[in-house]
Amino acid sequence: MNITITPSPYVDAGPDIFICYGDTVANLNGYISAGASTGEWTTLGSGYFSPSSSLLSTDYILSPADTTAGTVTLVLTSTNNGNCFPITDTLVISATTVPTVNAGPDQTICGNMIANLSGIVTNGSGTGVWSTTNGFISLSFAGIFIVLSIIAKYITMILSELQNRPDYIVKSIERINNYTTSQRNET
Repeated sequence: MNITITPSPYVDAGPDIFICYGDTVANLNGYISAGASTGEWTTLGSGYFSPSSSLLSTDYILSPADTTAGTVTLVLTSTNNGNCFPITDTLVISATTVPTVNAGPDQTICGNMIANLSGIVTNGSGTGVWSTTNGFISLSFAGIFIVLSIIAKYITMILSELQNRPDYIVKSIERINNYTTSQRNET
């Protein structure tokens, strides 16, 4: 007598998805391996899949009821499992309010001074990340940056909400004697 053991399917629907309230499309990228390589998406809401629920990478189109509810759960189930039972994994699509990002007023500082930044992110995740397009910065405390080196007369500071809806603020930097200055801590 021979006993053949086939591996159980592995199913990964992917991480939960956050979209802005009012957006109607969520991109799905499921993964299935081992005892199966195909799957079927189903919804516990009332939207639909485009172009097809049998593609691992497809779009889910939220219905008005899905959006009103604020969340919808999707299920990815393995198909063509051979002798194995189907395996499922779920993900949740959450509609969040559209974030508002305000990086604060423009500032003019000397090249070796500290620029205190006071940005605000409301709605969405409520948190943000500072970055720059030119110049070098170093984070000192939450919302405060120390200018370490200036490579141009102006530094553009960008405050982005986690859903990447940035607001821009230009920080004017005065160059002294055309030399780049830096901030150092003396010990």
